Amino acid sequence: MRKPVLAVIWPFRRWLAAIVAAHSALGLLCGSFMYLVALSGSVALFSDEIRWWEQPFFPVMTSLKSGSIDVAVADLSHQYPNLSHKLVLIHLPTSREPYTTIAVGEHNADGSKGWYISADGRLVAPVKHEFSEFIVALHTSLIMEHGAGRMLVGIIGIAFLSLIMSGILAQTQIFKNAFTLRVGGNIQLQAIDFHNRIGTWGAPFFLLMALTGSILGLFFVLLSAPATTAYRGNIMQAFTELAGPTSGHGLHTSPEPLSMLLHRIIIDEPESELKSAAITNFGTITELIRITGVSKNDGITPMQIVFDGRGRKLFDSRINNGGASQRFLWFLQPIHYGSYGGLIIKTVYSLFGWGLCFMTSSGMRIWFARRSNRGVAVPKLERLWDSILWGQAFSLCMVAIVALFPDIKITSGMTWLITSIGLGALSIMMRNRERLMTFLMFMGSCALFSTVIIHAIKIYRYSSIVCDIEIMDVILLLIALIMGAYAFIRCFSPLLANKTLTCPPKM
Repeated sequence: MRKPVLAVIWPFRRWLAAIVAAHSALGLLCGSFMYLVALSGSVALFSDEIRWWEQPFFPVMTSLKSGSIDVAVADLSHQYPNLSHKLVLIHLPTSREPYTTIAVGEHNADGSKGWYISADGRLVAPVKHEFSEFIVALHTSLIMEHGAGRMLVGIIGIAFLSLIMSGILAQTQIFKNAFTLRVGGNIQLQAIDFHNRIGTWGAPFFLLMALTGSILGLFFVLLSAPATTAYRGNIMQAFTELAGPTSGHGLHTSPEPLSMLLHRIIIDEPESELKSAAITNFGTITELIRITGVSKNDGITPMQIVFDGRGRKLFDSRINNGGASQRFLWFLQPIHYGSYGGLIIKTVYSLFGWGLCFMTSSGMRIWFARRSNRGVAVPKLERLWDSILWGQAFSLCMVAIVALFPDIKITSGMTWLITSIGLGALSIMMRNRERLMTFLMFMGSCALFSTVIIHAIKIYRYSSIVCDIEIMDVILLLIALIMGAYAFIRCFSPLLANKTLTCPPKM
């Protein structure tokens, strides 16, 4: 009999058994966090479309009139007399995001994310994108404080890297079984095959996402090593070399208008599309203006130029002038977030993300089945996992519904926590796992229907129907119908409801 490939590399089978055990233990430890990060990431890819769905009332534009940005900044100064030393953020109109916003820091006094700007520079409406901002925060920081949350997500990325490598090494005949999928027979073999095949074929994408995600999450931790050796521990100085200065210097009795700087860049860089402008230490002698953009040709090559208050160029991160480290840094985000190829790239990324969700859930299910086969089942933990797996549709819909009513004084994060903890407590109290799963599916389906109905009542009666809004509501209705139909079948199909997963012993 021919030996497996890894049997030649590792003569001792206990090494392979240790890899499989480590893969199972690490997956159990990080499974819930990985599922939340993958699920929220698959949805956050469409954050721009979700913003249209949340708030379709804003002036659409692809360019600004000359001087309109200066009018907006002046209008903001009148609303904020103490704007000095603050951070002013401006989103510039692009072909994919045809609107302009301005904000003071991350939140304004009314809790909004800023104001929409009309073509002539007037502040017309507050920006309230609570649900899309929540989804992005859940993916990037698990709604924790940004420093600790990003670090945790970075650690999860490293764990995901380890899971991918150990999963590949644990398959002794990975190339032979690459096209093997036993469907319609033994349910446990079918689940294992789906888990292994998705992991095998999606491995390049998963490796890329885990690597870029872990670097983004642990960026300042990783930066501390070169900062210690090359910059005597000064992390900010090392960051300045990569991303430009963080404060200006010198007096500027007559600062150059922002619209003039933007016009200058448009003339000097006709192949670049400007995306945002950030004014640090507004109105002070240390004022900085940071303008970012992206190449019109590929949508991924970044550009960041920093000026002081007098309009002197202090930093230019254009990729042609940067080294390998700078090139790698500026490509990380567009590659990880899929923001370089439009809707097609987003859809491909999202499909891989849903594949990761399925791989995580099937891996947890296999582990629970093996525990049950050995007579050491953990039913409470299994039901708790079901509440996370099937309860997120309900929890996220509750966040979306609350976000549609800005007057409700409860944050999106608190809404999600309350609903998730409530479903977790319900899963512990309900002893029948099949009834729990069916109930959670019904709840998710009803929540999706309710979200579409509430959105239609609140949005459509105030404006004409927008194509993007229709598409999103249709997608939500289809998901609701699928979940509801599956839950209905489980209620009236004893064969499906009682079909449990039992796994053979480890090979």
